[in-house]
Amino acid sequence: MKRTKAGTHVQWPAPYRHLRARLERTGWVALGSVLERRLPGQGGPRYQWSRRVEGKTVTVALSQEQFGWLKQAIANQRKVEALRS
Repeated sequence: MKRTKAGTHVQWPAPYRHLRARLERTGWVALGSVLERRLPGQGGPRYQWSRRVEGKTVTVALSQEQFGWLKQAIANQRKVEALRS
């Protein structure tokens, strides 16, 4: 809530409160994309995260646990972006 000079509280507009409540439940966010490599013959890391850093694509090998966490964080980021429209 917003305070006035007299110390009384002013109620935020309903759309603001609704958006704030949705953002509070979002969780961690991350940019980029993740890839699980399953097909035979695809050597190298089984899980990868790619994103843009200073105009260049950076790819990092992940553990299975990191892959799951980042997959959810990227999905959360996309939900946040959808709220803007």
